[in-house]
Amino acid sequence: MRRAVLAIFLAALFLLGCAKSPEPVTKSVLVTLRTQNVAFHETAFLVRQNQNRFVLQIYVAGQAAYVIRAGTMICVQDRCMDRREFNTRHLSHYYPETLLIDVLSGRAIRGLGGEIERHPEGFVQAHTLKDRYAIRYEKSAQGVRFVDSHNRIVIAIKAL
Repeated sequence: MRRAVLAIFLAALFLLGCAKSPEPVTKSVLVTLRTQNVAFHETAFLVRQNQNRFVLQIYVAGQAAYVIRAGTMICVQDRCMDRREFNTRHLSHYYPETLLIDVLSGRAIRGLGGEIERHPEGFVQAHTLKDRYAIRYEKSAQGVRFVDSHNRIVIAIKAL
């Protein structure tokens, strides 16, 4: 009995030890990024390393012009900061800290509140907080589009 259990345990350990971690998924996308600091409407590569880690490489005239690495920290070019600092510097300090990760992954924005209207190809999430933000976030088969009309911020990602 003990030998059978030990054999099963060793076989499972061997098989799990040989399992590969998921390969990153890279997509060509058209990115519109407009904040108080930057404005781009360019082609890019969006690399999904896992469910909460992304690399967005924006190209201008065939050269990597702007790189954002988003995970537990967010790095813009080579300057890394925590998510809250990124929101304060580049977006709005009123946003939930997971906002960029949620938009890059196409998930509903956690911690935003507001109504979520679901439809077959995605959803629309809208929320307004007086004098802070007026957000409309859409996910469809074509991609995602985040617009804050109060702060004049746009993040749109469309698959090519």
